[in-house]
Amino acid sequence: MSNSFGVEIPRIVNEEVFENLCLDLVWKNSKYENSNRNGRRGQRQNGVDIFARERESLNWIGVQCKVKANGAITNNEIKHEIKIALGFNPQLSKLFFYTTAKRDESIQSFIRSEADHHLANRLFDIDILFWNDIEDMLKDEEYTLVHYKYYRDLYTHIEDDGFYFGKLIRLTVGYRIEDTDYELLIGKTFQKGSDSYMNINYWKNVYYIMNFHERTFETFPLPCHESDLEAAFKYRRDRYIITKFINSIPNMDKFIKSTESEFKFILTDQEFQDFLSAYKEE
Repeated sequence: MSNSFGVEIPRIVNEEVFENLCLDLVWKNSKYENSNRNGRRGQRQNGVDIFARERESLNWIGVQCKVKANGAITNNEIKHEIKIALGFNPQLSKLFFYTTAKRDESIQSFIRSEADHHLANRLFDIDILFWNDIEDMLKDEEYTLVHYKYYRDLYTHIEDDGFYFGKLIRLTVGYRIEDTDYELLIGKTFQKGSDSYMNINYWKNVYYIMNFHERTFETFPLPCHESDLEAAFKYRRDRYIITKFINSIPNMDKFIKSTESEFKFILTDQEFQDFLSAYKEE
């Protein structure tokens, strides 16, 4: 599924950064394994900046990275890199050109011609990805983490900027049977760059829960106690159950960011007896 980020992706002009980006794209591609750089700058690379093994065939592929800030990649450049890539060990099954140049029909035609010639002579295949193609990859869900790694400054930093995130859920509770539904928002606020707990900072880096049925709200610590939810839930039994539900979540941050939205928590006989015992003691 394509993920539209709503912004144009700027082309990378730094050669080392672009090579890092290409490596990450190859590494995240499920077709490949053993992805790595070929040596380092200044060493002989035989026309290959990045190499990887195809998972199914176990053949090796190579990637040549070309930054073109303004100009276009040329036929002569391509032909030169193809020639020296013939010396790569072991023999490649395919050589890719990843470039920041814009898509060019004449270059595509040249690549196809060279690929046909190579395959006819039982040499490696050849293909090219222009910046337009790389943009499309970065917008794909498979490469979301790569996109964010190189372009995170284009987006709001929820965790860095003191905002919050929340998760809408439907929670069904009860004793022995499901008897009550709640529609809730569970979330967390964030705090960065300050250790102060004065004024508004007091409410940063805390968990909260909103009960839409009763239009009530409360913050809570971990572990949570029944008394922490008094302002959010009218009925004590339900507060007890929801407290147990919250404390049963192994990682609250991961839970809030997860996609599941339907939950239930039913008290066992022993848990209900524990609740009654605590109620009578008070």
